Amino acid sequence: MPTVCDYQRKDSPFIWLKWSDTITGKIRYENTKVSPTDKDAAKKIRRRKHAIAGTLIDAQEATGGEAWHLWVPQWLNTRYKNRKASHVKYMGQWKFLTSFLAENEIPSPRLFTRQHVFDYLEWRQTQVKEKSKRSPRLNTALADIRTLGMILREAKRNHFCEEDVTAKLGVVRDDPEEKPELSDDQINLIRAGLKIEPEWMRTSFEIALQSGMRFEETKIHRKNVDYAKGDIFLPSPKGGRKKAFIHTASDDLIAYLKKLFSDGRAVTWTLPKGIFPGLIWRAFFDRIGLEQPISFHCTRVTYISRGERAGMPEAIMCKQVNHADTLIHRIYSRVPNEERRRFANAVPLPVAA
Repeated sequence: MPTVCDYQRKDSPFIWLKWSDTITGKIRYENTKVSPTDKDAAKKIRRRKHAIAGTLIDAQEATGGEAWHLWVPQWLNTRYKNRKASHVKYMGQWKFLTSFLAENEIPSPRLFTRQHVFDYLEWRQTQVKEKSKRSPRLNTALADIRTLGMILREAKRNHFCEEDVTAKLGVVRDDPEEKPELSDDQINLIRAGLKIEPEWMRTSFEIALQSGMRFEETKIHRKNVDYAKGDIFLPSPKGGRKKAFIHTASDDLIAYLKKLFSDGRAVTWTLPKGIFPGLIWRAFFDRIGLEQPISFHCTRVTYISRGERAGMPEAIMCKQVNHADTLIHRIYSRVPNEERRRFANAVPLPVAA
């Protein structure tokens, strides 16, 4: 939990807060818009400091170590110690959940009710993202609640509450925006824009475009590339080690990796500390005029769709991109029905009498 300090600036009439972000390590500042002369200024600042820290103002009702801040961060840190991406994701969600819990003075799982779940869904969609200045949508709020459900189930096992009140909400997710296939013009525009961006962006984009790999999967270790066979071993893809697979790379991709590793590096790219790739990619696409729904994940859609057009069998493509379920795999195809029309009469069958 961060230690939040309050102070005043010479050039501001308001009280400011300062703390170290527990995820990025960066020093953060906030203008509370509260003047020292305001009525109840001390109370307002105290509440805000507790909200940022994720602790509760009055936790007398939370006994036996039940208070959220006494066990949840440690549990998440221990459970996801070796799964960096998952750890960052859950800690990011927990940051918003603790703000809500603190603002509503809910010190422990035992005092969290089903109505609080619905209150959170509304509250979360009123928050404004720091970078994009946009408000999260319902699906983001529901993702937070799924994480809270996981936490409540652990709380139940510890006898900190009686049930997981997030179960069976009956709230239907919004249909997500369909990620489009990138056109040749868009690919060229992205490549041109990436010339002045950090190397990790150029490298991850090229590998993803030529393989359909997810962003984290493009971080390839040199020891996992078999140049003779043209194989790339992915030991820890989405889903963890049990989902490990081999991507059979194109000659162009193998040549690209050979050139990349010729400088002696052990891995294709590394990220500077405190970097959030999703935010940086979103800002980049906006900057070059490719707004939503264009995203990094469109490289995967592009690889799968173009592979289908080239006649690659679905079973082969599933192995290439590590899709175990063909139903999920088909969601990625952007080959229009008219392009499939030429195969409509390809299956030989006896003519009906």
